[in-house]
Amino acid sequence: MKAGDLESARRHCRIEYRLNALIAAYPKPVAAFMNGIVMGGGVGISAHANHPAAAERTVVATPECAVGFVPDAGSADILARAPGRCSEYIGLTGVQLDAADAIHAGFARALVSSAPLPALVKAFAESGDPDVICAFDGPIGRPSGLEMRQASIDVVFSAETIPAVMESLDRLPDDRWRDETRRQLSRGSPLSLAATLRSIRHVRLRPGIASAVRTQYRIAARCMERGEFPEGVRAAIIDRDRAPRWRYGHGSEVPEAVIDSFLAPLEGGDLVIDTAMPG
Repeated sequence: MKAGDLESARRHCRIEYRLNALIAAYPKPVAAFMNGIVMGGGVGISAHANHPAAAERTVVATPECAVGFVPDAGSADILARAPGRCSEYIGLTGVQLDAADAIHAGFARALVSSAPLPALVKAFAESGDPDVICAFDGPIGRPSGLEMRQASIDVVFSAETIPAVMESLDRLPDDRWRDETRRQLSRGSPLSLAATLRSIRHVRLRPGIASAVRTQYRIAARCMERGEFPEGVRAAIIDRDRAPRWRYGHGSEVPEAVIDSFLAPLEGGDLVIDTAMPG
């Protein structure tokens, strides 16, 4: 991107997003076993499977706003179907979800133990029968913290803008969750936060993986071209000073016209998704 080669970066996204859509539409059973960190592209190749399962050590997150990007790889389709306003909370804060939270939010459908995971993979590969996953189901060790916080999440993240979300947070009783949520939001690029909020709500009204990846490709392309992704990567990965210089302040609203331009159809044509199977 710094050298001006935006097309290579866009091509990477097109290939990845089409794979995500193919996994989501694939007619044969596709099982995905999450065990450890599942973020970014890891969400894209697992949560869209028709039989995603999470082991007890699973950590799922969409932390892209912190590097000036947006949750992508079709994750808006998963988020838009999450209960209440969990979608906005997860996408904007990058909060880390354990297995119970991942199931509550819709990133996984079953909990399995990591110990017999190789045996489960072998049994599924040999039989092709997704029902074998049920034989390895494990009890969820504790209630989902996400579910327990649902009422507060719904109140705070139903706000229309990021500054309004912050104001709603301030009206809550002082506790660790409120302070941690504010800290998580303050790490994100205000431009990315605003684009993420709009994209989730856009896809909620137009559900489906094709709508999600088309919308996210539009935003990703703009993030590379005139967004803050290069600056976010510089601060987090290259210089590692953890001091990104964002274009907008966290107390100010990003102009609606700017967000409109990020979601507008691409000049060279939108991402085309063909999930038809060969043969």
